[in-house]
Amino acid sequence: MLIVGVDCATKATKTGLSLAEHDDGVLTVSECRLGTKEPSVAQQILPWIKKADLALLALDSPLGWPAAMGAVLAQHSAGDPVGIDPNELFRRHTDEVVKEAIGKNPLEVGADRIARTAVSALGLIDELALLCGRKIALAWTEELDSGIYSIEVYPAGTLSSYEGDLARPGDVGVRKKALLEEIIREGRLRLRPEPLKAIENEHVLDSVLCTVAAMDFLEGKAIHPKPDEKARVRKEGWIWVRSPRR
Repeated sequence: MLIVGVDCATKATKTGLSLAEHDDGVLTVSECRLGTKEPSVAQQILPWIKKADLALLALDSPLGWPAAMGAVLAQHSAGDPVGIDPNELFRRHTDEVVKEAIGKNPLEVGADRIARTAVSALGLIDELALLCGRKIALAWTEELDSGIYSIEVYPAGTLSSYEGDLARPGDVGVRKKALLEEIIREGRLRLRPEPLKAIENEHVLDSVLCTVAAMDFLEGKAIHPKPDEKARVRKEGWIWVRSPRR
C-alpha cells in the first residue's frame, strides 16, 4: 500500500512530506522533503497518489474538535458561565485515551494554536480530493478497500509508545532518529539515501514517523476505540497510535 506521511503546519515551508510503500511487513520510504509555497502542498502530493489503487494519508494534525465544544458554545452568550468542565470543553476523548496509554498529552485542539493546523490539514484533504477527483475518507479499520483514506497520527506519541518504560532522556530529535534506526535494524523499515539526508530537518523527520504510525495502524498494532466510543470518536476524530511497548 502507498502511504503519504504529512507533518502538518499552517505554512507550506514547515510541512514535512514523505512517500512510502508498505508491503509484506516492510515500510520503504522512497521520498521525503519539505513543502514549498508554490505549487500548493496538495498539488505536491497529487503526483504521488493520483494513480494509486489504494493510498493512505497519515496526517500529524487533529481532524476534529471536542463534541461538547460546538454544542455548548452554540448556546453561549458573552458574560454567561460556560457550565462545563474545561477538560470536557477543550479535550477530545482520544486525547484522554492517548494520555492514559502512553503518558503523553496531545495538544488540545479546542484550546491550543494547533486548531489552525487542523483547519489547514482539513483544507489540504479537501483540495487533494478535488484535484484527484476522488473521495478521501477517514479510515476506521485497517481492512481497506481500494481508494484513498486518511488517518490522524501523532509522531511524539509514536515515539513514546515504542520507547515505553525505557524512554530515553535527551533531545527528542535524536531519540526519533534512534527509533528509526532501531526499526531499520529490525528489518521493518528501509530508507532510501535521499530520505536519510532529508530527515535532518525536524518536519521531514516527523513526516517519516507519520508513515511508521500508518504502518502500525495497517498491521493492527494501534489502539482502537471501543465499540461504545465509536459514535463520539467519529464526531471528534481518533489518534491512531501504537499500543505502548512495555
